[in-house]
Amino acid sequence: MKKLLYFLFAFTVTSCGNKIPEETIIDFKPNKNIISFKITDFLNDKYSDKRPDSLFSRGFDPKTDTIKYQENEIYISCLIGLTGCVKYDGDMEIKKDSMLLKLVTINNTACPELEITRVVFRIKNPRNEKYKFGKYIK
Repeated sequence: MKKLLYFLFAFTVTSCGNKIPEETIIDFKPNKNIISFKITDFLNDKYSDKRPDSLFSRGFDPKTDTIKYQENEIYISCLIGLTGCVKYDGDMEIKKDSMLLKLVTINNTACPELEITRVVFRIKNPRNEKYKFGKYIK
């Protein structure tokens, strides 16, 4: 009788439990002008009490973000609030005199925590044009 109860319990636990879906990575091709993209630092400790307003806006904050025009290249470093456990890749789009930096989700996993991170883009700029910048998480 004990064996039967143990079997029923084990069967119920394994068949009725929440199954965690397998992580899938989305095939993503960034804009050809992106030289590199990386998430460099996790800064939750530094900004745990006071978070910059730019963290959740489309704009850039000169106190925490950097945009440098170099010969044929633009270097951009900015703070962004990202969802934990999600993997991101960088993309960008140019419309007239504006450049929109995008972070694209490339997996199907999410966690409830917020990660304050530094994101760095290096972008080709062969004509050395000046842009207005925005950021967007997709």
